[in-house]
Amino acid sequence: MKQIYSGDNNFTFDTSANIENEILVGSIDSAANDMYWKRPKEDITLLPHDAGTEHPNNPLMVKNAGCHTLTSGSIELTYTWTEQDNLDQIHLRNFVHYLETVIPEEENVLEHSIGSSGYITQHGQANGSVTEFSPIRPEYTIKTDFVGNLKKGSSLLCVIKTDPNADEWFTTYRDAQAGDTITLEPVGTKTYFIFGSVVQKDGQNLEKHKAYKATRETEITCPEFTKIIRVHQQ
Repeated sequence: MKQIYSGDNNFTFDTSANIENEILVGSIDSAANDMYWKRPKEDITLLPHDAGTEHPNNPLMVKNAGCHTLTSGSIELTYTWTEQDNLDQIHLRNFVHYLETVIPEEENVLEHSIGSSGYITQHGQANGSVTEFSPIRPEYTIKTDFVGNLKKGSSLLCVIKTDPNADEWFTTYRDAQAGDTITLEPVGTKTYFIFGSVVQKDGQNLEKHKAYKATRETEITCPEFTKIIRVHQQ
C-alpha cells in the first residue's frame, strides 16, 4: 500500500484492500522491524481529508488525518521545533495539555521540553478504555516537524476514504476489553467495521484488519483487547 501523502517513511503494509472504491484499508499486521514516518511541518497541508484545519483556540494545532490506528504493540510520536520556528510556548503547552487529556492512560507516557527549541514525545501503547465511538486520537496534531516510530512486532491499521464525496464519510473507534461482548449497530447509509484483533460472531471468527459491511445489529465477543474502527457514510 502506497501512502497518498508525502513524507519519508519505510512503512511496509502486509495487506491492502480497496472496498467498493469508497475506502482503502491497509494494515501492518506485525512489524518485522522498527518502522518510521518523518513528516516535515511544510507537509501538513498535504495530509488527506480535512487535515490541516486549525483548532478554534490554538493556531498551532491542526486537524490530524485520522487515518492511522495502533492496534497492538507500541508507537512513539515526536514533535520537534527550533528557535527559528518562533513558536508560541503557551500554544505548545496547550498542545501538551490536550495530549494529556485525550490520551490519559498511565502507560501512555508523555515527555517534553518546552522552550524556544524543544520537543514533545508521546510513547503510545495500544490500550484504552474508550467505550463510545469517538474520533481517532489524537484528533489534532501540531505545526512542527514530526517523526512517528512504530515498534517491531506492533500492528497498525490505515483507513483512507477514497470516495469522491469523502466529506460524507466518518471514521471513529472504540476500545473493547478481553471478554467483552459488544453490540454493533450500523449508522447512516452505509457502515463498515474493522477489528484490531480477531473477534467472534455466532461462534465464527471475524478476521483482524478486514472491513465488514454491517446491514443490521450485530453482537461480537472479543477474546482479547480490541480496537473497533467504524467507517460510515452519513
